[in-house]
Amino acid sequence: IGSGRVGGALGTSWARAGHTVMFSSLDIEQDRKLAASVGANARAGTTREAAAFGEVLLVSVPYGALPQLGKDLGALLKGKRVIDTCNPFPNRDGEIANWAREKGAGVASAELLPGARIVRAFNAVDFDDLIALPAR
Repeated sequence: IGSGRVGGALGTSWARAGHTVMFSSLDIEQDRKLAASVGANARAGTTREAAAFGEVLLVSVPYGALPQLGKDLGALLKGKRVIDTCNPFPNRDGEIANWAREKGAGVASAELLPGARIVRAFNAVDFDDLIALPAR
């Protein structure tokens, strides 16, 4: 969920490595184009479809989007492993970023996505480096 620089790069790498992925964001047309460019192991869907589809979910959205995502997808996230790449930036995300930084982003994400099994990863890796990852 979130097919921008980080989500798009990781999804592309995983699909090319043989995993089936679903790209999802607020722009389904862009997700369809991305999936078509990646190939047979990639498809596009809504955030609800992606949350239902994935055994493991990658969430790569601006931190300020997490509260609404948790509300919209709460029941679909319960018990799922969620790889959280989201970093709270006050200049982009506003007050929620300050709250998350004080609390700790992992703890804050767990509160915003209740029931999900949060794993924080890829938070300190530039997306250009993710694109260059070898397929595994």
